[in-house]
Amino acid sequence: MAINLGGLFGNNPIAQLLNDMSLQQFEALMTSGVQQQITTLNNQVNSFQAQESAWTTLKGDAAAVLSSLTTLTDSTTYQQLSGTSSNTQVINNVAVDGSAQSGSYSIQVDSLAAAELDQGQPPSAISSPTTALGITGSFSIQLGSAPTSSSTWISVTSGETLDQIAQAIDNANMGVTATVVSPASGQYTLQIQANQTDQTIYYADGGSSDPLYTLGFVNSSGAKLSSVVLQAASPGTLQFGSNTSNIIDFSNNNAITNAIPGVTLSAVGTGTTTITIGPDTSAMVQNVQSFVNDWNQWVKDTENLALSTMPGAGLQTGAANFQVNPNQVLTSPIPVMVMNQVEASLGQWYGNTTLSSNPYQSLADLGITFSSSDNGTMTLNQATLQAALNSNPTAVQNVFEAISGAVSTILNGFENGTNSTTGEAIAQLQTEVAQAQSNMTMADNQLVALQNQAITEYGQWVNAITSAASENQLLTNLYSPNSNSQSGG
Repeated sequence: MAINLGGLFGNNPIAQLLNDMSLQQFEALMTSGVQQQITTLNNQVNSFQAQESAWTTLKGDAAAVLSSLTTLTDSTTYQQLSGTSSNTQVINNVAVDGSAQSGSYSIQVDSLAAAELDQGQPPSAISSPTTALGITGSFSIQLGSAPTSSSTWISVTSGETLDQIAQAIDNANMGVTATVVSPASGQYTLQIQANQTDQTIYYADGGSSDPLYTLGFVNSSGAKLSSVVLQAASPGTLQFGSNTSNIIDFSNNNAITNAIPGVTLSAVGTGTTTITIGPDTSAMVQNVQSFVNDWNQWVKDTENLALSTMPGAGLQTGAANFQVNPNQVLTSPIPVMVMNQVEASLGQWYGNTTLSSNPYQSLADLGITFSSSDNGTMTLNQATLQAALNSNPTAVQNVFEAISGAVSTILNGFENGTNSTTGEAIAQLQTEVAQAQSNMTMADNQLVALQNQAITEYGQWVNAITSAASENQLLTNLYSPNSNSQSGG
């Protein structure tokens, strides 16, 4: 804010200088050079960091392409197996691990495994699941063996309801599920079901008036009542193959692991089904699709970050209509050059070299083609690839092995390690960012010093101007025509 001395000195021209020059203006004049330097340095840091980010993006894109390509040259990629069930009402899921073998297997599920289900038979009817029971004491439930003092125990206090006791059992994670049921009109009790098909339910409490006795699960001595078991735990059974004497028991909640080596079957019903284990071509197609997607991402990022011009809006076929790329960050020609080199290797026909006797001799034979209108992005015809994989997955692998040599060399030089093109560019930019930030720190310190100096000098200047204005005012008053001084004579 400028200082107004009009009230003291009227229209004194010297005092007017204070009205025309504020501290902020004075400070801006003294610091303008440093402020411009800081702005320049800040712009440099932003530019260097944007370039570093761009190189980092392209480095990651190229690494992803190389990783996807490496996967497609690995023989294990083409050895993946999957399983299907001809009758999903019997076996609804087939999980395959690396030890499985291809083939077809006939299975007949005669019975499913059953979990034990118990129902309490209370000596006196409980008329409502929300009625206060007046039960006190503690109890435990355990699968497979009788509870001990170290087992989980539930304490029941007078006034709790059947609903609350059921909830307490479920919350205790004892391996069972409690449900309130009504076996007859106006009567409620608990059903306890094991969460595993191959485990017997065991109970423990003090008997007599304790909770499980009152709810009708144990006798007065605390022993489990045989009458509470509505359904005993039992294994499922299946016949494997055409030999009806080849009967296999299974349990584990109807997950069958002992029928076909390396295969887990999920049984959901009885009946016959054929399990087919064969090449997982869907997974293979997805691996190729991932390679295509990674390539396209690299192309698009290179186009966005490193191309100076792009096809303009409304481009007609054959027209040379281009516009400046507003998103360009990198001026180096290397990213586009490397991408073009890789594209040339990927699009090559290898029939006269390593694939002369291979039924597929290029990516195009596998349904992978390049777009002529989108700077080299790929498209995948999955039906063509699926047919090739069904016919000869090894021949598909051979195509990717043929192109991997040259492509891997180019990509490794571009993205792999600190001595790669991207590694060196990123390191250089990090050095430049650090230097520019160091210069900014020095400039910031210089700015603070100049601001403090400006405050001091402005105060000195104000004092000088005020003194000069006072003297000017005295002289003006002394020689004013309206002065009271009289002439001599």
